[in-house]
Amino acid sequence: MFLLISTLLWANPQDTPQPPTEDDPNTSDTQEETSSPKEESSNISNEENTPSETVEEAEDTAPSQEELATIEQSEQEKTLSDLILLLNEATPIEQRITLLNELHLAPNVLPALQTLSLHGPISIRKEMLTLLKEHPEDPVTYNIASSTLSANANEDIKETTYVLLKTLKTPQAAQILKERAESKNVSSKERKRARTLLENHYPKFLAKNPPRILTADPFARAIFSTGSAVLGGNLFATLGRLSQGDDGAALGGTTGSLAGGVGGYLYTQDKSFTHGSAWYFIHANTWGSILGSGLAERMSLDDNLYSIMRSVGSLGGAMYGIHTLSKERSVDDVLESNLIIGQSTYLSSALFALSGLTYGESDLDSILFGSAVGFGLAEFISPHWKPDLGTALLASVYGGEAALLASSLDDEGYAVDGLGHFMVSAAVIAAELQDHFQKPKPHVIATSIYGAYTGHIFGNGVSNLQSSYSSLPISIGGAVGTIAGSYIGTKSPYFDSSFLLGSSVLVAANTFGLYGIVDALQSESSTDGTLSGIRDISTGLGNMGMLYAQDKFNLTGERTLFLTSTSLWGSYLALTGTAIIGTEPSQLGGSMLLLSSFDIGLGAGAYLLSRPNFQIRDSINPQLFAIIGASLGTFGAYLINNSARSLAIGSLVGTGLGGYMGTKYSIDLPKTDFFDKLFISAVPQFSQEGDLGVQMQIGGLLGD
Repeated sequence: MFLLISTLLWANPQDTPQPPTEDDPNTSDTQEETSSPKEESSNISNEENTPSETVEEAEDTAPSQEELATIEQSEQEKTLSDLILLLNEATPIEQRITLLNELHLAPNVLPALQTLSLHGPISIRKEMLTLLKEHPEDPVTYNIASSTLSANANEDIKETTYVLLKTLKTPQAAQILKERAESKNVSSKERKRARTLLENHYPKFLAKNPPRILTADPFARAIFSTGSAVLGGNLFATLGRLSQGDDGAALGGTTGSLAGGVGGYLYTQDKSFTHGSAWYFIHANTWGSILGSGLAERMSLDDNLYSIMRSVGSLGGAMYGIHTLSKERSVDDVLESNLIIGQSTYLSSALFALSGLTYGESDLDSILFGSAVGFGLAEFISPHWKPDLGTALLASVYGGEAALLASSLDDEGYAVDGLGHFMVSAAVIAAELQDHFQKPKPHVIATSIYGAYTGHIFGNGVSNLQSSYSSLPISIGGAVGTIAGSYIGTKSPYFDSSFLLGSSVLVAANTFGLYGIVDALQSESSTDGTLSGIRDISTGLGNMGMLYAQDKFNLTGERTLFLTSTSLWGSYLALTGTAIIGTEPSQLGGSMLLLSSFDIGLGAGAYLLSRPNFQIRDSINPQLFAIIGASLGTFGAYLINNSARSLAIGSLVGTGLGGYMGTKYSIDLPKTDFFDKLFISAVPQFSQEGDLGVQMQIGGLLGD
């Protein structure tokens, strides 16, 4: 930056100091200094000062060329230091604005400020754009104005830039406005503003250089023509029906479709609109026709009046679509509008049922009311609402839990008409609001599922303890767990895909062990649900404990995966030891062995993490070498003897040798975000016997 600024400051050759010449009398190597002795008496006559002496004194007091060059160089050095302060982000904003007001008039400084005008703080950028009105002849002024508008700056910066272009009153400023008025990359609102400024402040320029009219591409015009063909068919079919009955309706529909399609294509030949705006024309046309038909059905009109109402609704929707054709809509906006209308209709039906408004046409009334309200809401919501896959997943989790709770309430006799629909609709809307305002990360959705699963397990335990076998505690637990999981996921900084993957394995292993122990303790003829209740509540508490440990001990994804690996090594050693001994434990013994060895490995991993000098990355190579050694040891033992004991001994020996080799040799592992791309999904599932379980899936193994 220093070289750039120096080059800009010294760019003018007239400002560069020239070396002294030999003929210059003011640049001699030695200069005689003359001094007159002080006179003791003061009666010296002024007449002794001759004209020649006065000229010599003037020459002696005038600055030499070297002194002028020194002064100029000093000023340039000060300008350079001030410019460095101005460009330094550590300098206070107020001081930078003061320096900007001082420096912008200095020669050759303006080019150095172009970067600041695009990437500096907003207050400095606005101040600089305001000061550029004092540089109407400098090309840098127009480069900065054009670059600022092209960089999609915020509205305040754009407003200041348009004020500058309006104030300059130069052909260059008018040309920038003309380019904005013609650009397809600019919103229709901004194009209209640029054209208005041209008309008000540059009328002569506009008369000589009118901006070209933008037109939509052929595909957008074809979409619009399809909608106009539908509109024409509706209108002409109505006229034909009123004139000649059904035959006239058929002929009128065909004629109107052809005329409407061709007319729509011709109408848009000088119009500029997006594909989304064209689809919205069809959207408004269709919903207008639906509402008109619904009203006619509600009023029990005859065929002729029914056709008129349908045509009026279609025409009204089409006129609104044409009125808003210049809006920069996207296809997603149209899809979101339909989604909002659908949700509004669904909620309206639920509210009608809850309010007890049940009469002959109540269903149709609820649909018409919900559709009309949804159509109006969509106009305000869809431009600001951008749902994605995460929105759909979160809404599915919330809506699914609400549906389970509503079903349980119905089974217990607590439900009323419309309650289930209302609960599902409210849950989905809540998920959409959370997604819009918080934009939760993917792991928040996973923690919601984790919480739902934990709540289901805990609720099932309560149900078993009560021996009621009711699904209501399960549903309530799932609903509470979903909300709690979502909240915890948004608050904790350590939740990520790695943590969720590791914790899922830990929870699944402990759940499997507990279920095995309880199943072994329960006799086949026993109907007491106490043990099952204790089992489920213990599992639920274990899941909650994982969340508590994650927050209490800062369990990052890396730490959680390490604990998972040590737990699996504990189970591996226990199972291998059992095979070497040659005993076949009972279901109770095997379940207890598996659970205890898994937890011992978990404790060993926690102890290692508590050591101050322990690094998880140092354990990766020994574990990888141990896996390789176990594979080679098992294969070597198989070549000698294929008995279970031989295979177990070979595997255990290979594991030990491999782990030892891993401490001596290393493999440079590339840094990867593989685990960050993994995600899990879990869905509660009941077995054929009625026991509650969970189906878990791992995704993202193949990358993006």
